[in-house]
Amino acid sequence: DLHHLRSRVGLVTQRTEIIAGTLAENIAMFSDVERSRIIDAVDELGLADWAAALPDGLDTMLGPAGLTLSAGEEQLVAFARLLVRDVAVVVLDEATARMDPVTELQVVDASRRLLAGRTGILIAHRLTTVERADDVAVLEAGRVIEHGARADLAVRDGAFRRLLDDARDSN
Repeated sequence: DLHHLRSRVGLVTQRTEIIAGTLAENIAMFSDVERSRIIDAVDELGLADWAAALPDGLDTMLGPAGLTLSAGEEQLVAFARLLVRDVAVVVLDEATARMDPVTELQVVDASRRLLAGRTGILIAHRLTTVERADDVAVLEAGRVIEHGARADLAVRDGAFRRLLDDARDSN
């Protein structure tokens, strides 16, 4: 069933839409989600302190005429959205591309928690993003040119190894 499949997959892109409403409403995407599930998602992602530090906690108004979030904070809201939906597959499409290194660490930690027990697909241009991946697929011109365990590809002569070498040489 295509509808069921779509409901089990969650996507987080570089840009997250924040809608005029409270943090809790943004996490629930205005659907009928129990407040306890929202609180559980925030706790599970390690975001309770961040949410509590907002002017009105989960009831802080966001978006137009409300609090403006950083790119990293927007990603954290997107992660919480996926937790309340209890998706099975998480697609992170350059989810850390627009943030500073400190915020990126918080988002990476939250993404690790989000991916626990789920299938994760990380789309990345920065090789540091795939350091935590078990398997890697290298694409070129829209086609998979190499695929396998990250550790194996890192030592084998191939496209992934050349990308790693190029990254080392540019540093």
